[in-house]
Amino acid sequence: MTSADLGLLSAGHAGSAVAAATGDEAFLQALLDAEAALTRAWASLAGGGFHVPEQAGLWVTEAARAERFDLPSLVLRAREGGNPVIPWSPT
Repeated sequence: MTSADLGLLSAGHAGSAVAAATGDEAFLQALLDAEAALTRAWASLAGGGFHVPEQAGLWVTEAARAERFDLPSLVLRAREGGNPVIPWSPT
């Protein structure tokens, strides 16, 4: 089972720029971008008593790529958990 919306019921926009910008992978990337931005902000405050290494912002930004995640698994776990922000746990 995959989470891809191939456009069977919405063929008018399947494969379009709109579909790419609003699909599951784009949504996941937006969530990851927000996390990376938050980490960069915390890292920029490292001298103010925060315990986030300065390099953490770069590390998270490099790692936060939607294509590195198992999107079908995230979709299934989000449905089960009632939340699209499902924590990762090793299996």
